[in-house]
Amino acid sequence: MSVNSRILILLAITGLCLGHSYAKAGSIQFQSRSDITTVIHPLTVATIAVCLDPGYCINIKDANDIEVYQSTIHGGNPFTTYYGCGQVNVLTTFPAIIRATAEAASIAQGDWSVTLDGQTVLPISIGTTSIAICVLGVQVYAHLLVSTEAQENVSVARVTLQVMPQ
Repeated sequence: MSVNSRILILLAITGLCLGHSYAKAGSIQFQSRSDITTVIHPLTVATIAVCLDPGYCINIKDANDIEVYQSTIHGGNPFTTYYGCGQVNVLTTFPAIIRATAEAASIAQGDWSVTLDGQTVLPISIGTTSIAICVLGVQVYAHLLVSTEAQENVSVARVTLQVMPQ
């Protein structure tokens, strides 16, 4: 193999490695590799929706004990009738119907009832709603709670809140 053949093969290999080349009269010039590089861009082939079912969420805030006191409300006997109100804030993500029940929770027994803003069933809207919860106990025998130790704030009834979508 002659020297000229070797030079031509070397130039051809160099041209393949460094980029395209072209010859002008008496010289060889190389084209920059950056001019022929392909830039790959992502191609969107689909868009998929992401869905969330928020469900039903309700939060009862500031649910403190409701204190009841001797009362003559509705003409009741002040020795066995007890009445008191408390306030709660209800946060909900859906329009709801809320109701409450009350039951005796001690040996004092009694017939207990509860109202929500003066109603037994209360519709509430989305967001925060402030509700007055009033409890009435009749035929409550508080004297059965007397013990040898002085006690305050004895739990005598339990209020249960129930909710369902409108």
